[in-house]
Amino acid sequence: MTRILIAAALLIALSCSKTTAPPKAQDVRVSSPVEVETTTSEQPVDAPKVVIQDVGFETPESVLYDQNSDRYLVSNINGSPFEVDGNGFISRITPDGRVEKLKWIDGQNAGVVLNAPKGMALSGDILYIADIDHIRLFNRNTGEAIGSTPIRGATFLNGMATGPDDTVYVSDSGLTTDFKPSGTDAIYALKEGQFRTVIKAPDLGRPNGLVVHKNTIWCVTFRTGELFSVTTEGEKGPSRKMPKGGLDGLIKIHDGRLLFSSWGGSAIYAGKPEGSFRAILMGLPNAADIGFDPQRNRVLIPLFNANRVELRKL
Repeated sequence: MTRILIAAALLIALSCSKTTAPPKAQDVRVSSPVEVETTTSEQPVDAPKVVIQDVGFETPESVLYDQNSDRYLVSNINGSPFEVDGNGFISRITPDGRVEKLKWIDGQNAGVVLNAPKGMALSGDILYIADIDHIRLFNRNTGEAIGSTPIRGATFLNGMATGPDDTVYVSDSGLTTDFKPSGTDAIYALKEGQFRTVIKAPDLGRPNGLVVHKNTIWCVTFRTGELFSVTTEGEKGPSRKMPKGGLDGLIKIHDGRLLFSSWGGSAIYAGKPEGSFRAILMGLPNAADIGFDPQRNRVLIPLFNANRVELRKL
């Protein structure tokens, strides 16, 4: 009898000592258009994929991570990307995919001019937004309009990036109505309200997404599907053909890799600037100007024609 009791006690002890494996992280889908009041940062969300849809996005073109507020900003064209219609807006999203404010910046509000917002960049306390032929400036903390800088000669300002000295760079994809070429392909630099031309030529291939590292600007092209570099003083390097075309957003992550979105591949591709590139995130039709959240190791992906944003963990 004593042996039986000892054996039973051992079995109970062993069963109690077993640890239960943590549940595998599941994808999250957010589809409620209800705005939420959130004033503090959320804990990192570990889902491999967060899908944000049916929340009121209208042609989302770019997603940008603001590290200061731990929020994602989404630019919404809301109509034609060429139209001066005053109805573009910027959404503010929490990292778990909730809409904090659908129209945090609204082109229809008094004192705000925003038509067809595309790429965005942050420098100091200012949010810069590419808007056809102007750069719009807003307070990054409050969304209050600060001013606007016209880029003379531009027709389709698109991708944006910030350099190490807080200079902001913007591409002109050289397009007019119905996506016809305008011949204004260029990259411009903006600092303290003044802009200068870094490079301008009709054969740049519709420059789009930008990344700045030290004195080098990396750029992907939409029409020719290429990656090229140019110094901040305008000296262009050779262009390299990428696996698929229709290249849009471009980011650089902590390990030195560049990631770009491709409409032709419906995917995000990754590789070192001088190396080969391969698809790492698939099933992303019309992925536009991507962003990156280094805190959660996430790619922030606007799906232009689906009115959807996906947050994909690397």
